Amino acid sequence: MNIVVPDSQLLPADVEFPPLAANKFGWQQFLGLDRDELKERCWRSHCVVTLNTPLDAELINSMTKLELLIIANADTNLVDIQTAEKNSITVCQVPDLDPAQFDPDNRQQAQQLCNTVVAMIDHYMQAK
Repeated sequence: MNIVVPDSQLLPADVEFPPLAANKFGWQQFLGLDRDELKERCWRSHCVVTLNTPLDAELINSMTKLELLIIANADTNLVDIQTAEKNSITVCQVPDLDPAQFDPDNRQQAQQLCNTVVAMIDHYMQAK
């Protein structure tokens, strides 16, 4: 499974995603990608984790191998969920992510977010 995080600049510098339980995966994190870079970096990806990067129908349709899309944000409007569903892509949102209480500069909260994202990916991969 190839996993891309297109906007990890939103996390504190010392926060990291923990290792996945799976043995075979590729993980790429980018500080931020523009639209053309998103298409180039994500077209082969099986999983995209967006913290704040909008993914419209055109972008989702260009990601031909995408199976799992994780929204690590309270705003599900970042993603065209209907297009994802039409393409049989599983869309998940990090649970209990209350924007009024979540502070991305808070290292502990950000690390918990990363841990939850990895747990979601692990769960998806085990269920396959």
